[in-house]
Amino acid sequence: LVMVSFGRFLMGMGYPEAKLRQPDRSFSISPYTDSTKVAGMLAWYYEQDGVRPTLVGHSQGGMLAVKLLHELNGEYGGEIAVWNPQSDEAEARTTIVDPLTGATRPVVGLSVASTLVVGAGGPSALLPNQWRVISRLRDIPDTTAEFVGYTLEVDLFAWTFSPAGVDH
Repeated sequence: LVMVSFGRFLMGMGYPEAKLRQPDRSFSISPYTDSTKVAGMLAWYYEQDGVRPTLVGHSQGGMLAVKLLHELNGEYGGEIAVWNPQSDEAEARTTIVDPLTGATRPVVGLSVASTLVVGAGGPSALLPNQWRVISRLRDIPDTTAEFVGYTLEVDLFAWTFSPAGVDH
């Protein structure tokens, strides 16, 4: 629901609706989606549009966003298949043609333009789909040009109990 209101806000600011919605018309991807699949989708969109994606994640979605950065950094495996979101299938390739350089490049190593995360952590860290990233949640690799993480001074859902703005 948070992403619906945020998506509508972005549309009101002039962002094209077609670029904000998934093929199923939703504004977000489930945090239970396999991070390798989402990383492959990011590569597919970049190859098609020529624009590096921006990741926005709240709660478990924030954990998925950070997990994607580590996935793109090659920390969970050697190769990532390109994933076509229109057919919802992996393509038989692990490289894309970079739309800016024309060079063939692997999905691993691709970077996104920016990553925005709020309220990541807390009880959701106990779920099996988050175990790979919990120890790396505050270790952000170079697969994002800009990272902004938001915390609240006291957030019972994200289990933060320290003054806001304090680096950890």
